[in-house]
Amino acid sequence: MYVEVVFALPVRQGFTYSVPRHLESGVRPGVQVLAPLGKKVTAGIVTRLLAKTEIETKPIVQVNPSDPLLSTQLLELTRWTANYYFCSWGEAIQAALPGMKTKPQIWVELPAKESSGKINLTSDQEKLLTYLKSRPKTRLSSAALSRKFRNFPVGEILRELENKGVVELSYSSATVGQKIRAEQMVQKIILPQPVELSQKEREVWDFLQSECPVSVRGIKRNFPQCGKILKRLQKEGLIKIEEKEVWQTYLVPERKEIELNPEQKGVLEKIKAGLEKKTFARHLLQGVTGSGKTEIYIRACQTVLEQGRAALVLVPEISLAVQTILSFRGVFQDKVIQLHSGLTDKERAEAWRRIKAGKYPVVIGVRSAIFAPLENVGLIIVDEEHDNSYKQSDPAPRYNARDLALVRGKLEKATVILGSATPSLESYYNALNGKYTLLTLPERVQKKPLPKVEIIDLKAERKNGNYGFLSERLKQEIKQELLEKQQIILFLNRRGFSTLIKCQECGFVPICRNCNVTLTYHREGLWLKCHLCGYQKKAPSACPACNSLRFLYPGAGTQRIEDEIKKLAGEESVRRLDSDVTGKRNYARNLLLDFQAGKFPILLGTQMVTKGYDFPEVTLVGVISADTSLELPDFRAPERTFQLLTQVAGRSGRGEKPGKVLVQTYHPLEYSIQLASQQDYTGFYQQEISTRRELGYPPFCHIIMLLVSGVDLAKVQRGAKRLADLLSDSQPKGLYTILGPAPAPLEKVRRKYRYRVMLKTGQVFETLRRVEEILKPGKLELKKEIRITVDVNPADLL
Repeated sequence: MYVEVVFALPVRQGFTYSVPRHLESGVRPGVQVLAPLGKKVTAGIVTRLLAKTEIETKPIVQVNPSDPLLSTQLLELTRWTANYYFCSWGEAIQAALPGMKTKPQIWVELPAKESSGKINLTSDQEKLLTYLKSRPKTRLSSAALSRKFRNFPVGEILRELENKGVVELSYSSATVGQKIRAEQMVQKIILPQPVELSQKEREVWDFLQSECPVSVRGIKRNFPQCGKILKRLQKEGLIKIEEKEVWQTYLVPERKEIELNPEQKGVLEKIKAGLEKKTFARHLLQGVTGSGKTEIYIRACQTVLEQGRAALVLVPEISLAVQTILSFRGVFQDKVIQLHSGLTDKERAEAWRRIKAGKYPVVIGVRSAIFAPLENVGLIIVDEEHDNSYKQSDPAPRYNARDLALVRGKLEKATVILGSATPSLESYYNALNGKYTLLTLPERVQKKPLPKVEIIDLKAERKNGNYGFLSERLKQEIKQELLEKQQIILFLNRRGFSTLIKCQECGFVPICRNCNVTLTYHREGLWLKCHLCGYQKKAPSACPACNSLRFLYPGAGTQRIEDEIKKLAGEESVRRLDSDVTGKRNYARNLLLDFQAGKFPILLGTQMVTKGYDFPEVTLVGVISADTSLELPDFRAPERTFQLLTQVAGRSGRGEKPGKVLVQTYHPLEYSIQLASQQDYTGFYQQEISTRRELGYPPFCHIIMLLVSGVDLAKVQRGAKRLADLLSDSQPKGLYTILGPAPAPLEKVRRKYRYRVMLKTGQVFETLRRVEEILKPGKLELKKEIRITVDVNPADLL
């Protein structure tokens, strides 16, 4: 028997191995094996069985004794991913196994019979062998040896000793494991008679009345010195403290019965009709913000679970996953699990195993969850399907989870629902042309009105003498909403304090040493930071060019607006949500839960605050600058602007009181801003699709971006020119249109110059076959320092 094995390497081919007879029974597609690759033994996945081969082969070393890691459907999904997104099958499989990175464990032992002849050994080999002979254990792992001999290349020395016959090596797979964390949990006990407590004991006891069950760690966050108090409460029999396994615990909110309106009932009936057939179906659910799409998702999941099938729910952001999980747990209790990159590798590996074991029929996660090992999938939901967070940019595979949802749905014979208030033009175009079933929810639940949107012309503000970042109208509305005890969301898609610093005397502006961009000023810590490569340095107190002490701080980021709001509304009035503050584990989740609980009135943030959150007390949304996304050099800029503005506006007025939205802009007549203020998706689609058709952009073609990068500009330019010439010479007439080569808008990133060659095509697979032929070794005659990245349907053109 022979097998084809793929590895997590950027090599677009499989490797053929023979299978020793004693391992044959455990080998089948999808299982993990250990096999020699070069000088090492490496973990790979079997993709197919072969009866014979014409090439000389090596035998596999070990078979993972567990079930196949990948089902037939997931194996096919990863194969399709590799072919469409131009990566190796091994890279696609690695993306499907989050937290499951494997390093084979090497075991070493001395042979039963020691060689009698003289063997020449190096000093390092002699030291290692002497240590092995001195150990009482007959078998030792290479990891233990590496800890003992930290400066030795232990693996290499062991292989040399094996070749000389003085040690024997064996291998076992060492898949990442997970020890489920156990925590001390506090449970209340209701006593017939009260116990006399001190004031501090009473404070802790009162806290426990509303919070139990709660971990000791959670109590200590509120009462740091409570150890003795808890012991007293336990001694008096008021509480019980016990070790419990902690695994993705969430408060389960009380489920309120929700009566569907006629529009929701009609949409649900159409979805359920498809679910009953148990065949592949595609729906685009376009519902205005606050129209009750989540309730449709939940009811559809109920139907699927009643059929004994599973459901997969994708959301664009980890922070949004928390709110979605709470909604679903209110219905499905402990049948729901989360799967996303916010978990540690061990947690993700454990979640993966539990899903594969069938313990959780409802999986909620971000884009990587599209590969969740669910069996018998009946429903796949992609919420906020327009969001470009579903597209992975780096590393390979550069896939779009929304599109893979459709592929997996077809493989699983499942119903796929793409939901959004502002669908991508591609999805809406497909729905209008019959590829998807278009379902609409044109009104908010309970006939609540959409928020009233007002556009504020910043040019007029400047003429009236207001050069601040908040218009007088916005400041007035913020004060009014605070007086009425309402909540406010402020949106600015730019972090930091100012976009740059500039010397007033000579005009010097600090530039990133790795990228051709200005450094953003962050007042917290007085840092200058590059938001592309992460480089940072302290802001100068004097100009490095002329020693002037006078600097300008043009432009505003979220830090600067935060300062302005604190001056306007008080120090404790506002919290900021952007990637500068969300690095801490669970920070975003806790901040959003605090905002939902009304612990502070103003939430300020970047596009993280535009997602599909439901905050009933928010009655005002302020857009600090609508122009940030509009001014990007990308054909999708108007679409992104319309989506961002419509989505963030939709956070207002979802409760009992109507909402307002104030949009500040220097371009008040721009059609994407005007139509977003009217929340007119159809009008925007009609205008934008006309432009796309005229220019030949998606959905009227697919884009394949070939990015040529390297540290030597001249070599990058030559490589890009050579690539474009070969593409032009080799194509059948009309297969694709070539744009470029040209410098990328971000021409230098992480010390590498970037040129792009863009292909517009209607036939992705055929075009990629041409690209693969050209990129074969020796064809381009490029130096090793030049890298070419292939990105199919990129999220942006930057």
